[in-house]
Amino acid sequence: MAVGHPDEGGEVIPLSTKFLPRRNGPSKSRRWFTGSRIPFFVVAFVSILVWIDRSNAQRPVIYQQDFSNGADSVSEWKLNPPQGWAVTKEGHLKATTVEGRNAVGCRSPRFRQRGMKIKFRFNRVDGKELQIKLNHAKGGHICRLVIRPSGFHLRINKNKTIPIKEVQDLETVSTRIESGLWHEVEIEIRGSRITVCIDQKNRHQYENEHFGLEMGSIEFSVRGELILLDDLSIESLKEESQSLQSTESQSGPKTDSTKNQLAQVEKLNRSNSDSRFIVADQHHSVSLNSSPDWQKKLVPFFETHCNDCHGQGADEGGFVLDSLPKNLEQPDAIQAWELVYDRVSKGEMPPEDYGRPTQAESEVFLQAIGQKLRIAHAASREVVLRRLNRSEYENAINDLFGINISVREMLPQDASKHGFDTNGDGLKLSAELMEAYLEIADLVLDRALGPKQKPERVSITTTVRDNVHRNMYDRWFKLLETDDGGTVVFSSEYGAGSQMNLYRTQAEGTYRFRLHAKAYQSTEPVMMQIQTGILTRSGNKRFVGFFSVPPEGRVVEFTDYMFPKESLYPRAFGTIKNISNFLKKGERKIEEYAGPGIYIGKVEIEGPIDSWPPPSRDQLLGGVDLESGSAEDAQRIFSHFLPKAFRLPVSDEKLSAYVNRVQMMMDAGRSFEDSLRWTLRAALCSADFLFLDEPVASESNQIDSYALASRLSFFLWSSLPDQELLDLARTGKLKDPAVLRQQTERLLNDPKSAAFTQNFAHQWLDLRNIDATSPDTKLYPDFDEHLKQSMVTESELFFEHVLKNNLGISSFIDSDWLIINQRLAEHYRIAGVIGNEFRKVDLPTDSVRGGLMTQASVLKVTANGANTSPVTRGVWMLERLQGIHPPPPPEDIPAVVPDVTGAQTLRQLLEAHRDVDRCKSCHKMIDPPGFALESFDAIGGFRDQYVFQGSRNLLPVDSSGVTANGKPFAGIKDFKKLMLEEIDQIALGLAD
Repeated sequence: MAVGHPDEGGEVIPLSTKFLPRRNGPSKSRRWFTGSRIPFFVVAFVSILVWIDRSNAQRPVIYQQDFSNGADSVSEWKLNPPQGWAVTKEGHLKATTVEGRNAVGCRSPRFRQRGMKIKFRFNRVDGKELQIKLNHAKGGHICRLVIRPSGFHLRINKNKTIPIKEVQDLETVSTRIESGLWHEVEIEIRGSRITVCIDQKNRHQYENEHFGLEMGSIEFSVRGELILLDDLSIESLKEESQSLQSTESQSGPKTDSTKNQLAQVEKLNRSNSDSRFIVADQHHSVSLNSSPDWQKKLVPFFETHCNDCHGQGADEGGFVLDSLPKNLEQPDAIQAWELVYDRVSKGEMPPEDYGRPTQAESEVFLQAIGQKLRIAHAASREVVLRRLNRSEYENAINDLFGINISVREMLPQDASKHGFDTNGDGLKLSAELMEAYLEIADLVLDRALGPKQKPERVSITTTVRDNVHRNMYDRWFKLLETDDGGTVVFSSEYGAGSQMNLYRTQAEGTYRFRLHAKAYQSTEPVMMQIQTGILTRSGNKRFVGFFSVPPEGRVVEFTDYMFPKESLYPRAFGTIKNISNFLKKGERKIEEYAGPGIYIGKVEIEGPIDSWPPPSRDQLLGGVDLESGSAEDAQRIFSHFLPKAFRLPVSDEKLSAYVNRVQMMMDAGRSFEDSLRWTLRAALCSADFLFLDEPVASESNQIDSYALASRLSFFLWSSLPDQELLDLARTGKLKDPAVLRQQTERLLNDPKSAAFTQNFAHQWLDLRNIDATSPDTKLYPDFDEHLKQSMVTESELFFEHVLKNNLGISSFIDSDWLIINQRLAEHYRIAGVIGNEFRKVDLPTDSVRGGLMTQASVLKVTANGANTSPVTRGVWMLERLQGIHPPPPPEDIPAVVPDVTGAQTLRQLLEAHRDVDRCKSCHKMIDPPGFALESFDAIGGFRDQYVFQGSRNLLPVDSSGVTANGKPFAGIKDFKKLMLEEIDQIALGLAD
């Protein structure tokens, strides 16, 4: 499709598609756009929209229905309500009335797919709740979207047909669903992600593996008298979903063959150790059976050691050698042969009882396959132009403008590949994302330039007593006759804080808060939780922190960026949940309650404390007056701004394109500020800012110094390089190994390296899934928000301590120290740790703790909230700590489900499961590390008996086992010692 844009002379300039990244390897001459005076951001944006429109036009509509029956008003709808729909034997949809239930739905072969877009309008009228249920092809709900007057959320249903063990309510989005108004809803299902958009603004994404299951039907359900439905259309995203699945299956679960090849096969590529890429030898074939080694070395090995179980029709373990593709040009073929290489190199295949090949036979075999795999890997490698993920984008925006703004939640969730969201294959660009970037750019510029007038600064001292309704005393608070208006808060639930209104902010900005507090009716410190935000239960509240308050008192001081009409919410934590429950029993009065609470005296509030104009304004404008600016001023601004934003020198041609755009808009009558804002906005939405381009010099096959600077800063800071890195890149010194090492140390010692801990450690250890499950409150009544946050903080600080102190990676497996606070010490049964502050604590010699695998955060994310699974934890240990990725189970093998009655342990059930020949080889590797962790429950507490809800049959825990290579262990302490004997494998896994 040809698209053009008239320039000043009226000529139509064609928009080239050359801005798309090349797919055939690194190229010195790769450019985003050439041969046009139009800046790239115009070309890219228009071309993306053209592509999106074209792809949308090709999507088949599965179903479309106008339910209004000609009715326009609510009264007409009530007289002639919308009807349901059903399906004929031929699979065609027809209208029908569904009697006896307030739900309508349809089932059709057309829905048997994994990618759909559902669009409709609805009017709430009398209805209290609308549910859109997405059902599995085999029956039962996969999930349901619940829309209420206050907002919407997604619910995953417990289901016996598909592997969903518990009901989960995913994150709620707060928005008003007005009665009597029409609301537009769009639901898009792509792979494991569902995107919900209401009224084209309240867009939110939900991620869960079950969303990728094959749909079978869609159902609408109403709670209340009537909800009007209209303009329903369901589009197929089958092509895109298949493409996504194909990409995921081709990349597949990573094995450790790449590491083995580099470590064991001929010390490959030693002659070019400085190269950033391995270049394929185009003259070598990547077909195995065309190799002279096939008949000479490989076929005899297969015939002697493999064919009895895996060849000539035999399919032991579901693995068939005859069907393996011999041409290694496709990723799935490479992956299959990597599996063969891995099993033989580790001695796992052939099994011991079948007779092992000699070391010489194995070396000949591995060398023959390894050579072909090396060539195939090199031939398949591409330079994938990577977009900044959400964290990197937010950090880059803040560092670029010198501001502090949180915008990542405004962006769709980044796709994860191989466990990380820094993989270019998973970081695509969509129209939805571009819309978010445009909206965020306006917010960023507002924050950077600051308000036009200096906001009024307030400095007040208030008390809880002066800000609580009088009728709340004796119900929520205890009022003391003290000079500072002292008030005691006993309750730890939301209601206590919601009754306070400690000053509603008028102006946006940073505020400083000082609360004078002390523990009440307690000889030990009492915890205080503080939030800021909107007063209402459904309002947006931000967590500030937990603060330990001693009996002698302390001043809790903090700052937070506040928006208009926001307030402060302090309350007790770990005390009685609801003081009203105490008061309801008989004629009790709050004065009779003897439990602990928080005494809050005076509260000091000051703000906005930000300087005005903000430093970010001068950093961006350099003293330019927005009222009287000119094109020359724009030249000065962009010549300073663009090299920082784009992380490399900017050509005169590109600079002129931005400056000319400002001039053109001013000539059209726009103000200098509007013209500058529009063009800055475009720069922030350009590929130069959003993508990490890495030009390569063909003669050396190395990325240039600026790309190296970006690699280093985005790796360790998750943000753009600072001026020192850019200066070293400009002079070429950054490629000097000594300089590169010195800069690595500098970046690690900078506070911004906390982003590395947040992003790498959270993804490596799955800490981002800490909220994926909610522990059963009856089984684990001690679990609370403070414990959960302490779990995550412990793992962060542990990782950071090992990194900053350059400790050995053996610390990740076992250590004689922890970094914990009092809450975790109590959970771990470690005495002598007082206070909420985290500190390094030496462990007793008999402690089962130490290292990563026995930390509560890891043990929680590898459990389902009620039960633990040796399989889940075993896979986590193999993948996260050893870099070994076991293949997924065969589809026709049922999962092992815990016995919730407690009659049998999961270990006993697994023993029967392992008797299946197709399961033996993998479970021999997976189960032992999982068994070693059986002494820890679903929230990381130590146990010696299993506890099941309602069961008095407490079976003993057995954490012993035998490793895949035949070494026995009695428990987690023994297992750690065995892991440390394989520290090289741990190093390879961590590097991977």
